[in-house]
Amino acid sequence: MKTFLLSLLSCFYVCAVCAADPDLGRLQKSYDEAKKRVLVPLQTTYQTELQKLLEQHTKAGKLDAAIEVKAELERLAEERSQPVSVAEQSTESALRKKLIKGRFIFFFSPPRSKLMTFSGNGKIDEGGAVSEFKWKLEGSELSIFNDAGQLGYSMDYDAATDTFKTNGKPTLWMSRKSYLENAPPK
Repeated sequence: MKTFLLSLLSCFYVCAVCAADPDLGRLQKSYDEAKKRVLVPLQTTYQTELQKLLEQHTKAGKLDAAIEVKAELERLAEERSQPVSVAEQSTESALRKKLIKGRFIFFFSPPRSKLMTFSGNGKIDEGGAVSEFKWKLEGSELSIFNDAGQLGYSMDYDAATDTFKTNGKPTLWMSRKSYLENAPPK
């Protein structure tokens, strides 16, 4: 039922974006971004708590309960993998432009930092190194790879603070405190 409602909302959204009224499109985009800011942390917390509950039930030998929790985890994973909406695609496009045109300070072991710039061809220009050679943006997730193509850092864009923050995914050089913020103008 929730999947149906999300699909229905997505259809309404696509229709609204295609409408001639640009104000409606901006309002819908703003709504979609706000919904994502609220929904993603909520889903992450829910997933973490479900995983803890799954462990508890498994250790206690409550297999029926563990199966129920596992099914809910799978449903949540499916919900999170729903197709990217038009607003999320436009957000990715805006973030890509921001990365290519901007200058950033990368705090990799705060207070240690360095200036970084990103090229349109997926390479890191200024501040790049063997360990920070290429970059890729998927939705609002920025991934930084070494020259061998291994994931060095993975960060999510936080619109509230206008920064990219380490998202906790397993990487080569994971520092939960790493973040990327706009550099002051020259």
